[in-house]
Amino acid sequence: MEVKEDLIELLKTGDDDDLRSLRDNLLKIPEEERLGFDITEDREGTKYMRCMIVKAGTLIVGATHKKEDSWEVLEGEIHVRELGQPYKLLKKGDKGLGVVGTFRIGVAETDVLWMNECDMPKWVKHGNEYKYLTNMTDWEMFLERWGFTEEAIQRHMDSREVHKTYIKQVYVGKSFIHGNGCFSEVFQHKGSWLGEANIGEKYTILGRYINHSSEPNVQFNFNSDGVSVIALKDIRPGEELFVDYNRNAEQLGVAECLSQQ
Repeated sequence: MEVKEDLIELLKTGDDDDLRSLRDNLLKIPEEERLGFDITEDREGTKYMRCMIVKAGTLIVGATHKKEDSWEVLEGEIHVRELGQPYKLLKKGDKGLGVVGTFRIGVAETDVLWMNECDMPKWVKHGNEYKYLTNMTDWEMFLERWGFTEEAIQRHMDSREVHKTYIKQVYVGKSFIHGNGCFSEVFQHKGSWLGEANIGEKYTILGRYINHSSEPNVQFNFNSDGVSVIALKDIRPGEELFVDYNRNAEQLGVAECLSQQ
């Protein structure tokens, strides 16, 4: 209890230099000794959401914000100090924003349910954990998530025999993001069937050249007869087609992801 009260007093009376020093010292404590809360993380579109259940008396040492995040106390009370901001005792219903370049330190007065939300267009998921990686491309993050290498995928793609059948209203051109890609010649309405990704044992250009994006505009529909390509949204003439390889891997398993897409 004495340590808790000392921390709260420092949050109330210390300046920003004191807060930085406190954080540096706290981060030297092993994680298993200073972390005492449960975290649930999720992603919807480009929004990342994290809920924490924090037991009374637990200390929270926040990472430096790389993006502005919104936060809300859903239950309980917690003593909080954010770099550049005054001390606050936050209660149920309190909301705010975390500013880029700052961090926060908190001590839970009671059991607390805390929620954060931020834009997260670039991410990697390992198990149930989402990691924000600003220096990686969408493609690099796909490779990281599933343990593929660029060289192995290129060898696989180069080994594909492309069916000579012409896919109407779709053509191959230089991709805006990687190598060659597939483009629509005409306006495609959401839900439109663009063609088959494979015919028999061979791939069409739709199965060979559609690149990956975590914000896709088409999807592969797998069935007993093969793989169909369906528009997820309206697609303009000249627009490159993208599919989310992560979805394929989740549906089929990593081993089959590349061979059946």
